[in-house]
This record gives sequence, C-alpha cells and structure tokens, in this order.
Amino acid sequence: MNKIPAFRLLCNVILLLGMLLPTSCGRWETMLSSLLPATATATATVTPTPTPTATPTPTATPTPTPTPDPTVLLNAAQQHQRNGDYAAAITIYETALTSLPLNEEQRAEVQFRLGQCAFLNGDYARATTVLESFILNHPGAKHRQPALFFLARSYENLGHWEQAITAYQTYLLEPTLIADQIYERIGDAYEQLQDHTAALVAYQTALDGASDPNQTFRLREKMATAYLAQKAYDEALDQYETILSTTQSDSYRAQILYYMGQVHRELENEDAAHSLFLQAVESYPRAYAAYLALLELVQDEVPVDEFQRGLVDYYAGAYGPAVEAFYRYIEATPHHTGDAHYYAGLAFRAAGSPELAIREFENLIEDHPANERLGQAWLEKARTYASMGDYAQAMHTYRLFADNYPQHDLAVEAIWRAARLAESEREYQDAIAAYTDLVERYPRSDYAAEALFRAGLSHYRQNELERALTLWQRISEEYPTADNVLAAQFWTGKTLLRQGFLLSAETALKAVIEAQPESYYGVRARDLLAARSASPAWPTGTGNILLPPDNDPAGQAEAEEWLAAWSDIPSEEQITAALPDEIRESARLRRGEELLAVGLRTEAMREFDALRKEHENNPLRQYQLALYFRDLGLYGPSIRCAMQLLKLSPASSLEAAPPFIQRLAYPVYFSDLLLGEAAASGLDPLLIVALTRQESLFDEGAESWAGAIGLMQIIPTTGEWIALKMPWPDYQTSDLYRPYLNVKFGVWYLARALQDFNGNIFAALAGYNGGPGNANRWMEATEEGDPDLFVEIIDRREPTLYVKEIYRQYVIYRRLYSE
Repeated sequence: MNKIPAFRLLCNVILLLGMLLPTSCGRWETMLSSLLPATATATATVTPTPTPTATPTPTATPTPTPTPDPTVLLNAAQQHQRNGDYAAAITIYETALTSLPLNEEQRAEVQFRLGQCAFLNGDYARATTVLESFILNHPGAKHRQPALFFLARSYENLGHWEQAITAYQTYLLEPTLIADQIYERIGDAYEQLQDHTAALVAYQTALDGASDPNQTFRLREKMATAYLAQKAYDEALDQYETILSTTQSDSYRAQILYYMGQVHRELENEDAAHSLFLQAVESYPRAYAAYLALLELVQDEVPVDEFQRGLVDYYAGAYGPAVEAFYRYIEATPHHTGDAHYYAGLAFRAAGSPELAIREFENLIEDHPANERLGQAWLEKARTYASMGDYAQAMHTYRLFADNYPQHDLAVEAIWRAARLAESEREYQDAIAAYTDLVERYPRSDYAAEALFRAGLSHYRQNELERALTLWQRISEEYPTADNVLAAQFWTGKTLLRQGFLLSAETALKAVIEAQPESYYGVRARDLLAARSASPAWPTGTGNILLPPDNDPAGQAEAEEWLAAWSDIPSEEQITAALPDEIRESARLRRGEELLAVGLRTEAMREFDALRKEHENNPLRQYQLALYFRDLGLYGPSIRCAMQLLKLSPASSLEAAPPFIQRLAYPVYFSDLLLGEAAASGLDPLLIVALTRQESLFDEGAESWAGAIGLMQIIPTTGEWIALKMPWPDYQTSDLYRPYLNVKFGVWYLARALQDFNGNIFAALAGYNGGPGNANRWMEATEEGDPDLFVEIIDRREPTLYVKEIYRQYVIYRRLYSE
C-alpha cells in the first residue's frame, strides 16, 4: 500500500477534529506535531509578529465547546472501506475509538468495521485481536455473526485451525441460512488438522444442505480426498462415481476419470486404472486431464490408438509428440481417412512450421477427396499462406476451392475469407470483386448483406462514392431484415454529407435516428447532423456533470406514477419502493444477505441473480429489486433490473421513461473515485463513467472469462505493467479488487492510450479492449483518420461492439448528467 495518502488522510482527520473540538485544549496541535515529520512541522510553524503594548480589553465570554458529530467521520471511513482503501478507513476508525464521544451502538459498529478492515487489509493478527474484543464486549451487537466469520477466516490465515473451528461452531449456535458454507469451512479446517473423520462429518452435513451443483461437486471431491487419506478407497470411488453420473462437463468428467484411475493405481488395480485413463483419452481428447491420463498410459507402455494419442497431444499443446503420433498412425494404417493429415497440419502450423503444415493439408486434399474435412483443409491451407504473408497464394487457394467445389458448404466461407483478407491488405479491387462474387453466387447466404456493405466500404475508401451508395441501397431493397440495414443507411447519409448533398444526407440520417434513436448508429447519426460534418470527432462535454441528489422523492414519485399507468398490477397492491414481505422474508433473499454480510460475494450474487430472474416478468418487482440492490451496493443486479423494467415497459425509447428510471439504468456509482481520477488525469468524467458501466456495471467484484478484474476490468498482467510504469509499490493482483486502486489503474491506462493515439478516443478505447498493438494496426489502415471508418475496420467482434457501446452509453450519460 502507498503509505503517503494514508498519512495525509490522518493529518486531515486530526485537523478536522481540531476544528470540531476546542483548540484551547492544545492536544490536537500536539498530536499533529508528533505525527508530522520534522521538516513538515517546521514549515507549518508561523513566527508571531510582535505587537505594541495596548490597553487591556475586557476578557470575552468563552465560546461553548461544540460537541463533535462522529457521523461525518464515520461516513468518510465507511466510504474508504467501500472503496477498498482499508488503511485510510482503519486510520479513521482508530481515531474514532480513541478520541470521539461514541455511543454504545456507534462504538460497536466502529470496532467491528475496524476488525473487518484489518482482515481485508491482510493484517490477520490485528483482525483477531479487534474481533475478539468486539465479540466479548458487544455480545448483542447486530454484527456478531459476521464478526465470528471474519474471526474464523483470520485464524485460518494464521494457521490457527482449532480456533477457526471454534469460531465457526459458535457462528452455528445462532440461526443461520448458510450452514452449508460454514460446515464446509469447518471440514476444511479439520482436514488441515489431519482429522479426516471429523472433516467427513462436516462435509456430509454441508452436502445435506447444499443446493448449488458446483458446491455439491466440490464437497464430494473433498470427501473423496478425506476418504483417500483414510485409505477408504471404495468410499472415495463412490464419491467420484456420483460426480461422474451428474456432471455434463467434458473437461470435468475427464478430470474425475483421471482421479479414479489414480485411486485404482493406489489399489494396485492396474487394469482398472488403465481402463479409466483410456476412457478419458478416447472420450475427451480436448481436456487437459486426458493428457495427464495419456502420460500415465505411455509411462506404463499401455497401447493407445495413435490417432487419439495425437489428438490429445495436439489439444494439450504438445505439437511435436502430436505430429509423431499422427505419422505413426498414417504408417500403420494404409487405408486411413486422412484426418491425421489435417491435424498434423494444424500441429505443424502451431509449432511454427507453415510449409510442413501446407504439405499435410495438400496430402489430405489430393489423397482423400472424400474426407469430411476436405473443405476445412482448403481453408486452413489458404489461412496458412496468409500467415506466411503470401497474399497471392492465399487468395488463389480460396478462389480455387470455391470454383472447384461450388456446392460445398464452405465455398461461401472461402469467398468471404478471401474478401476479408483482400480488404485487410488494402487490396480494395480484389475485395470488391470477392464480395460481389459472393452476393451473385450465393445471394441467400448469411454473408450476402454484409458482403454488400463491406464492398460499399471498399468503394468508399477508393472515393468511388456513387458505387458505394448503390451497394448500400441494395441492402435496404434486397435484405430489408438484415442486421446491417441501419449501418448501410448511416453510411449512405455520411457519404451524402461528404458529397455536400445536405438535404439528402439529412433525410437519410434522420431515418436512422427515427428507426433506432439510441443505437450506436442512431446516436452517431445525430452527432453527424449536429456537426454538419461527415467525420466528427468524439463528442466531448464540458467536463462538469450534475449528479442528482441521493434522495429524490419527487423523481421517485413520478416514476411510480408512470409504472402504475401501464403495469398490470393487482388493484389491492400498492406501488411502493419497498419489497413485499413474501420476498423480504424469502429464504433466497435472506440467504443472499447473510452471504453478503460475511463477504461471500460470489455466492450472494448467485442467490440474488436467481431472485431477480424469478420475477423477471413482473415490472413492479423489477423496480423494487433495482432499488433494493442499489441500496445494498450491488449495482450490477440493480442496473439489470432497471434495464429489464424498461424492456417490459411501453416506452419506445429510454428517453421516454421518467428521468429517475433512466438514471437507475445509467447511474453514476463510485462517483468520488471515477470523477476524482478523471479530474486528476484531465479526462472527460462521463467517458470514464460510460467505460466503467460497459466494463463491469459498477461491480467491483466482476471477473471476465479472460481474467479481467474489477470496476475497470484490469487484466492481472496489465496491472503488473501499470504498477511498474506508474510506479505503484507493493502491488499484488488482489489489489485489483480494491475499487480505488482499480479505478486509478484503469484511468491511468486509458490516459496513456489517449496519449499514444494523440487524443483519439475511438482508438484509445479499441486499444483498452483489444490491445494497443491491434489498435495501432487498425489506425494505420484507416484513411484520413476517419473515426467511423476506424470502427468498421476493426476485424474483431468484441472491440467493435465495445467501442460502439461506450459511444452509445456516453451520449446517454451526456444527456442525463452533462451541465
């Protein structure tokens, strides 16, 4: 952690307390002087100017000592805790405990939060001390159970397993809906103590109360491990068999088969072990556990089908052994189907031998023309030529396949790939020829409308504007239901604007706005019209934003009147923000709240998401849940409920809904962090807000399939690079779950991208999502820096949608919050 901000915060706290308490006592100045470095103390000292002797004046009546209000400081501490700045929160909580006149309830709250922050900050010894004191001194406090849970987890981190078990067992003495979670942790602690019998009892108790399939699988694995430690092999195998009979995941099935094989190996039942390893290899070649099983079989010299062996090696990234296995298979199987050539080609290419890969693809094409992978072999051959930089051979291969096999299912794919390759190489005439050939030969294919659109873009890039307009017009006429009709209409208006035909351009762009006013093309069309330019830059605001008050009773009343006007709500039910008792007291909601209170956020979110989906067709419940989740700080579920409410409503657009509802769907959360870091970096705050909504829906615990973490979705390796460049001391990946640090890193990274791309927001966002190298490549391929062309050139789906979505959301945020 950076200790300077925490130190400065402490100084600010003391100064604030000095203003709240009488300065005549002098103890605040003394405390501040003792904490400031010597140089700082000297700088802060002011030498008094001598004054002439004057007639004494009557002594003034002493001002009554003001009673400090702890609420302000405690709110600040809770805000720091919410933001993940636990050191700053700890500083204030400690000061409050020692120096503020707290009532009993406040003192209990502060002590609990201090222990909680110590735990979250990794100071487990301090956490145990504080939490033990809290539990002892405040036996009836509302946070008693969470305190016991955090105390148990602190003991775990210190390796004090007996104490952890005692804390968990004490937790269970009071009513709970998460006993399954507690017993599982008790079982884990007993396992650490090598008390496998007690662990099994705890795991079975947890299993009896578990409802989530993933938890049941996890518990059965743990029980199998405990049984194995007792050499109770049959019981362990029973647990694995139960998992195998339930799970549908291929990779998990392979893993369990591998585990079962290892158990039989322990029993010296080699035949059974080999049978299970072979089952994993033959049934699930893509799973890494199949590769581990293969290694066991090879070590034991058990015969394995060479083709299957090659597949497992290939999917595990062992390309050399894969090729060797495929070659052995080919030599031993004179009448093989040719599949081995295909996979050998893939393995050679992945290993960096494209010429050998091409040879294998040709072997399949020439010697096995009836193979079902014939078309794929042609496409992979062409792709390999392209990866070698041999544009001419790649194009020739694509065309030759399409010409020789026009009825093949992949013929249209070959022409499409040829066109895309030509476009990426800026060979626009080749691209146009391929796109138009595709439309003429396969007018009913899924690629046809997009081929017309991209052929039009290639004409546009060559300044052949009339030809571009003709092709885009054909999309509306021939493919009126295609997904890219709006894009074609937008580009028609943009082109007419570029040509100077203002009235025709206005007609075309207004048609886009009327069709889908809040789509990317709708909001971009509006900006083109406003700028009277064919290539306006990103629409930046003033930098000042207007946030509505936290409590907006008038806006909320308007929203509820709107909801009552169209929702089919029973007459006996009153529209209010509060959840009804049947939901408020439901086991799912109460379990979610308890899980959240003890820090099991992922498990809590699972319960809350299920609750949200149970009522997804009830507009009143979606409204109530949106407010409920918002007040809990679960901003992702809140936004999803608000969006679902809008979907259920008759509102033709977001703008047609009440402002209160609009802001529920497009809120500004963590405003102190987002706006503060934006100001510090000189960035548009609404850009940061829109990016954060797109990245995580303001969920600080968000994790992506790619491993990105937190509010602004920082990938751990990127976080390490940012920490090195900023620099940021003592960085560790877990810091990315702290909102204040995640936002600091994310804003810094975006600012760096904007600097690298000379302030081009489109390119910076593409780089933020797709990598700066890719963004550079897309920029270099964009003529005259046209931002709309840049967006269309991006050749990966995710970055394209990312840039479009942030643009769309930014415009919404600008309308809702801009000064």
